[in-house]
Amino acid sequence: FGKSQVHTSHHIIIIMATLAYPDKFHAATKVADLPSLESTFTDETRLLLYALKSQATHGPTEIKSKWSMTREERGKYETWVNLGKMSNFEAMRLYVKLLEEEDKNWWEAIDEDTLEIKENYGKAMTEEERMNSNNASACARVKRVAKWAEAMEGGRWETMEATSTSASKMVKPCPRYQHGATLTSDGSKMIVSGGCYRGRFVADTYVFDVAASRWRKMEYTKDEKVWGKSFKEDEKESLTPISGHRLITLKDGHTYSFGGKFSKTSKRANDTDLAVFRLVLLEGETTDDNVIKGAWIPVHVKGKRGPCARRSMSVTKVGKDGDVVVFGGEDGDRRYLNDCWRLDFKTMSWVACDENTIAVTGTSNNNNSSENKTSSTAVITPAARAEHVAIPWGRDKMIIFGGTGASFKCFDDLYALDISSGKWKAVSASSSSSSSSGKKKKKFSKGKNDGPLIDWEDAVEVTINDDDEEEEEEEEKEGNGDGDDQTK
Repeated sequence: FGKSQVHTSHHIIIIMATLAYPDKFHAATKVADLPSLESTFTDETRLLLYALKSQATHGPTEIKSKWSMTREERGKYETWVNLGKMSNFEAMRLYVKLLEEEDKNWWEAIDEDTLEIKENYGKAMTEEERMNSNNASACARVKRVAKWAEAMEGGRWETMEATSTSASKMVKPCPRYQHGATLTSDGSKMIVSGGCYRGRFVADTYVFDVAASRWRKMEYTKDEKVWGKSFKEDEKESLTPISGHRLITLKDGHTYSFGGKFSKTSKRANDTDLAVFRLVLLEGETTDDNVIKGAWIPVHVKGKRGPCARRSMSVTKVGKDGDVVVFGGEDGDRRYLNDCWRLDFKTMSWVACDENTIAVTGTSNNNNSSENKTSSTAVITPAARAEHVAIPWGRDKMIIFGGTGASFKCFDDLYALDISSGKWKAVSASSSSSSSSGKKKKKFSKGKNDGPLIDWEDAVEVTINDDDEEEEEEEEKEGNGDGDDQTK
């Protein structure tokens, strides 16, 4: 029961945090009128709540004579007049803020489905009645995602229908590919940005609220709350049309955008360094529940050398410090890359991450520079590629698979990188089948650390099925027109 109660409270916090105005304001006014709560307010609080509610619903008050007013009427009138020309939205926001100062748990009185006062709120309930009430709320939440949950349990895909709480037209992203997407740090929202549609790059950003199954479009803002004081007005750029970039949420809770190809008309089209942006969103700053204000803030990354501008690379969060590893991709001249860089999140600086990149750039891996200088063994490096996938493995390792390369080559190889030493290891899959004709031997590295990790020294021989290595060239091709209109 304790865990269920904690989960219920946490869910309501998320619902109320994402609830847009004016719905949040109307819910607050209903709670403030409850006798059990209203009786605890001071006269000053009552007057201010009255004035803010009046300003939010009717706007500034008309100037009147106070001669015939009672003491209470005069107090209400003067408090309202003092709000001047305050906007309706600001009055709503301050009303909710004042109520939260009086009772930080006021939202517990609200039914999350109807946004009305709970039927039994404030009444003494037995433990059984309280559990039944919690179960009813839980059932209401399950109904929203029952199809999703059932599909996941059965290993099936399920179509998710987006909803809208606004009477206006529901918003949702246009069809696209080569876009960026990631979850926010609390897992409550999915961020979708950029991509290609009908041969053109797009520049929009959408936020999908998973619990509410609702899309909101980001509206670009120059608000100082987003940009801070270090940016001048002419430096507050909006994100231009882009594709092939990668979104990832890092340790500070912000979503970041790495790389990508910008449209030819963008002032960033000729950038030589990998572009990095941080997303900042402002909740509750608009009365349109289909819109959320925000901006992509350019991030200055230190370091004499770093990854060049590129698209379709892998961007992987690794280690306890939340560093980011960038590998491969395709540059502006359509050349495939196989350099590897680590973004030190503490110092926000680039560091060459593998032996090949260290040798080519003349830089060193801060984790193990002496070993890299003295090593005389052959350097193993994955072939240059883009559109591959990468995952973190254990504490300080990363695995990549697949991708596409020069001459329409499509890879099915598997490599693991020990980030601390900068060494790559070719990994072969094991098989439980016995050796026979039509099969060949490959190596599989046995794990020693952090569970089944790669052993960087020893390998054992196993047999696997010898699948076809080559595919017809036409099947490997995927849109090779102009670089700005088509992508591979």
